[in-house]
Parts: sequence; structure tokens; C-alpha cells
Amino acid sequence: MGTVKFYSGGAVIDLMKKSLLIVDDDACLLEMVADVFPLGQFEVTTCLDGTSAMQAFQSGHFDLIITDLRMPGMSGIQLIQAIRSLPTSPHAVLISASLDDFKQEITALDDVSTFSKPFSPKDLLNHVGTLLR
Repeated sequence: MGTVKFYSGGAVIDLMKKSLLIVDDDACLLEMVADVFPLGQFEVTTCLDGTSAMQAFQSGHFDLIITDLRMPGMSGIQLIQAIRSLPTSPHAVLISASLDDFKQEITALDDVSTFSKPFSPKDLLNHVGTLLR
């Protein structure tokens, strides 16, 4: 992960690439979400299920996880819970069309944002930018 620094009005601004793990069992939506994040600013890893996402997380460093809520096998909530049992756990964003159905489970998770489908790619990019400042 490279770091670029430049000076703006006497302040040093750090432009280190941020690493994202994006998880969704819908390949089309996974690609659409990954394409939201500009190359050069983000390193994006994508996974089609929670199990492969756990493997990716254990073998790498991620600044943020964006995951679908409903997936076969390991749900987004179960993925976040598994990652939270590890020594380092980044902020997570849950995406779903049925967030209200899981309100209690989501509330029990710390440091999690939610986005309802459908959502604006621009809003997601802005939200992620805010979280990673």
C-alpha cells in the first residue's frame, strides 16, 4: 500500500490508498459496487460469499468492509461478527433491501453503517470517504 503526500497551504495531506473488502453473492451488484471506488484511491478486493471474505480478511489488511446482508451460507451479520472476534476489525457497511427485518441484530453490532437497496453510488462513495477520513 503506497503513500503519496502533497502540501496544500502548509498542511501535509496523506493520500494513502484505502483497502476495501466488498462482499455480495450477486455478481452484478458486486461489480457495480466495486466500480464506485476510483482506482488510485482504493484497493478493492471482492468476494461472492462470507466464507471467502473471511479468508481474504485473515490474509490481508482492510480499512473497510462493505457487505450484503443476505447471502447463502454466512450472512453479512455473521461475517461482521466473525471479523469482530479477531484482533483488528474495521468499520463495516451493510447493504440490503430488507434492513428493517434485521434491526435488532444490526443494532447489536458496533461500528456498522447501513445502506438500503437501491442506493446512490455517489452517496455510498461519499459515505465511505467520510468513514475513512
